[in-house]
Amino acid sequence: MKQAEQSERSGESKLRGTTLEWIVAAVSAAIVAAMIGFVLFQAFQKADTYADPVAVVKSVTPVSDGYRVEISARNRGGATAANVKFRAGLQSGGRNIETAEVTFSYLPSHSRRQGVLIFANDPRAYSIALQAVSYTAP
Repeated sequence: MKQAEQSERSGESKLRGTTLEWIVAAVSAAIVAAMIGFVLFQAFQKADTYADPVAVVKSVTPVSDGYRVEISARNRGGATAANVKFRAGLQSGGRNIETAEVTFSYLPSHSRRQGVLIFANDPRAYSIALQAVSYTAP
């Protein structure tokens, strides 16, 4: 009798182990299939083939040499841009008071970078016109 009980328990244990193995295998296969599907989806998407650099002013801080204007540059496009030059001008009544430039050596697609412009005049007293003026393809 004891031998029959042990044999029955052994069979239940094997069945539980086999069921667990199948569950783990099914979950693993689903994860692998999802990853392959994602990679194929990305491969066949029509990606933007150009860079689209934009920048916004984050803060203005007085420093010993003038005023520090921190900017956040972002590439909204699907291509990487190199040597991205941003120009900022302080304007009053349609007149350009002062200009500063900053260049980012590398701005990957869909990324952000921080930069600083230095002005002699207080930018808070003027309107700031900030725009990308040039970039190259890496």
